[in-house]
Amino acid sequence: SNSLSSINDSTEIIMINEKAVSDKKSVADDITNLASQGNAIIVVADTPELFTMNENKYRFTAFSEDCQVSCMGTAPDGGTVCHSISGYPTEAEAIQQAYIWAAEIDSMETYAMDGGIGYNEYYTYNQMCDPYGKMSGITIISQIEDTNDDSNYFVVHYNHEGIVTSGDTKDNMTVRSELGSYLQGNQVIYDHAPRNEPGIQTVTFSYGLNFSASDGVSANFGVSWDHTYSECTITDRSDVGAGIFEAFYDLEQTSVTADNNLIVEPGLLLRTDAPDGAYHAHDTYSVTFCNVVIDNVWCNDFRSYSHVVDFTVYPDDGGIEVN
Repeated sequence: SNSLSSINDSTEIIMINEKAVSDKKSVADDITNLASQGNAIIVVADTPELFTMNENKYRFTAFSEDCQVSCMGTAPDGGTVCHSISGYPTEAEAIQQAYIWAAEIDSMETYAMDGGIGYNEYYTYNQMCDPYGKMSGITIISQIEDTNDDSNYFVVHYNHEGIVTSGDTKDNMTVRSELGSYLQGNQVIYDHAPRNEPGIQTVTFSYGLNFSASDGVSANFGVSWDHTYSECTITDRSDVGAGIFEAFYDLEQTSVTADNNLIVEPGLLLRTDAPDGAYHAHDTYSVTFCNVVIDNVWCNDFRSYSHVVDFTVYPDDGGIEVN
């Protein structure tokens, strides 16, 4: 911990092996300071505890509990980037992936909108799905600048990727976010895409200026994206009343879409009235792979892989503890 507290070069990549840590709280405090300084931090551990034990000192935390390595850094636009690595055959391979992530964070593509956004936060993930391939992606959470002093509004843009590396194929992909169970349902899904249109192949998420909610709140911001895939049927499985968002992508096995890398991009707009002012979510990103026995005729050995992550995003106007 003494050596960590003496680091004042924000370009230095910090790697910590939790097995060698005797005083977790002291190291967690040093990590908090290094993160605010802008260092890329790599923690080798089965859980992200060295980050999450000081969760209320960060504006943003998002990690998978089932991981080999957890990372935190700063994006070029100033947003926090949290990163989880899992599923690699050896710890050394996972650490190698972490250093690749740290080397690229300064040049990562950030999220530009037309205005009205307070800040962006980024969660990225890299999970091996042996022997079929891997899943990876980036979830962008953006706070909307609004007129309400009691509530906070966020846009979430998912980019969930399924990668086939073994010559097999994909059967389906899913993005699911559970929001309503936090503190007796103090979070509301205002809108989402895909939305209640059976059999669609295009997902469009678009909001222009002058968003106005039923409670009289207004916000001026711009956000728009869409994606279209052939040989894929997209289904909205959300239960908005229960605070659950779920987008299901049913792929035609052995098609060009299923056999190649595929990024799906659903999204949602939400309000949180949580006492701490923060956005909280429990997300699950899934890919189902299968073996190709007879091309375009028969597949077997279906296997689903899931990546589970918990989010906390504090607003600019409160909720975060001062170091």
